[in-house]
Amino acid sequence: MKELIGTILGIASLIIGSILGSKVAYNMEGFGAVICVFIGAIVGGGIGGWLYSVITNTSTNNKKQPTNLYEATREVIEPLVIRSYRNIAYQNGIAPTSKTSDNKIIEIYSKIGSAFKEASKQRNEHIPAVYLNTIVLKFYQVYEMGGDVFLEEHLKYEVDRYLRAGLREDYKHELKLF
Repeated sequence: MKELIGTILGIASLIIGSILGSKVAYNMEGFGAVICVFIGAIVGGGIGGWLYSVITNTSTNNKKQPTNLYEATREVIEPLVIRSYRNIAYQNGIAPTSKTSDNKIIEIYSKIGSAFKEASKQRNEHIPAVYLNTIVLKFYQVYEMGGDVFLEEHLKYEVDRYLRAGLREDYKHELKLF
């Protein structure tokens, strides 16, 4: 059904573009009139192709379509997350420092946030994003002190502790990134 609607809108856009081109060409003569109709058809066809791809959730540039809000906004959000944590770190003389790559910042941000969100579901609780930001910041310190293995071990320990006893008081500090 989506394909049918997309096709109909694509054809309609092509026709409307041609009609608008011919209206512009009405006062012209010769080759200029033909060009106006042709340009109208191209513009209409382009709009129609775009409408078709939006409605049918396909794309002509073979880019993977986002499946959730994070994927759709990722190109904007990730640089903001990186910049925010780097600014906080610089102002406070803490990690993440230049020892931690931008990709690692995002990897840790995703890993720690996901682990604590999942644990909070198990406890039927909600951890506010501003608390998760604080937790992630503390794990940048852990990573820079001990590397990946220590980070994994400490994450397991902290999630298990949270599941048993609730969120640590020192994690309950609001840290706004943006």
